[in-house]
Amino acid sequence: MAGVPASSALAWDALVQLTGANKEILQQKGIEDDDAILLEAAGYKSVARLKAATRMGLEKAGLVPASVDCVMGIIAAATAQPGPTAKALLSRPLPGEAADASSTSSREGDGVKATHSPLTQLQFRVEDVIGEGLTGVVCAGSWAGVPVAVKWANDPRITGHVKREGAMYATKLAHLQGGAIPVLLYQGANPHGRAYLVVTSRVFGRCLRRGDVDLLPQALAALRAVHAAGVLHGDVRLDNFMVEEEGEAGQEAGEGRARRVVLIDFGHARPWTSQEETQEEEEALQALLSVPNPTARTLPPRHASS
Repeated sequence: MAGVPASSALAWDALVQLTGANKEILQQKGIEDDDAILLEAAGYKSVARLKAATRMGLEKAGLVPASVDCVMGIIAAATAQPGPTAKALLSRPLPGEAADASSTSSREGDGVKATHSPLTQLQFRVEDVIGEGLTGVVCAGSWAGVPVAVKWANDPRITGHVKREGAMYATKLAHLQGGAIPVLLYQGANPHGRAYLVVTSRVFGRCLRRGDVDLLPQALAALRAVHAAGVLHGDVRLDNFMVEEEGEAGQEAGEGRARRVVLIDFGHARPWTSQEETQEEEEALQALLSVPNPTARTLPPRHASS
């Protein structure tokens, strides 16, 4: 790399600030020191400059195609904008009083987390099922008039999965709320019953479908953002990728409306232990979207370790 200044500190700092992930995680995701040196030499030394990056610009900087894909995916995930429901939840105070030790709710907006006593304005019926899987039942509900999704479980055999899902939202995945993943509002016991609840913003739209090749970049960006946070999703299938459309009121669906992909259902999520695991999930997603037939591979759910 003769003629290229061997300096990468500013580029690394910008990448860390943009993504919220440390240098080690970014390297595990595929960004190498040589890539950072090239980024810095080309002027990508600030968050603003990285946000304005284009594929052509990165290619001109000398990054190889695989590195361009990696950097663009990480940037896309880090700059994802909240959808309409998430924006409504992030823009208002959460209802309730000071939280106790057994039940917490959290949201993140502009880097500020709020914790409150929940449930005073949460309404849902167990009959209003919008999803059901191995790790709990999901019902439609509302929180202070805003639509939410309520996952609940009262079976001791699966309650552990729901608790781990809430904990994952609140810790490793907190910085992705409202972008790549829904907003966590509450995790804890239901004071009106034995069930354990995880309440998140509701994503309106449809699931990914085989052949949605045009949505592959957005879907991969969401999955890679989760991987960059050190988390393996554990259940990569089309039903767990929601397509949400945004546009002006009255605008016809699919016409001039931006589409974003949100990754849901972290009941099987766990910290990943090797880059091969994350690569396997990404390859499975690509196969599901690019092969429009029933033979496309879906990874079996990975049970979270205790």
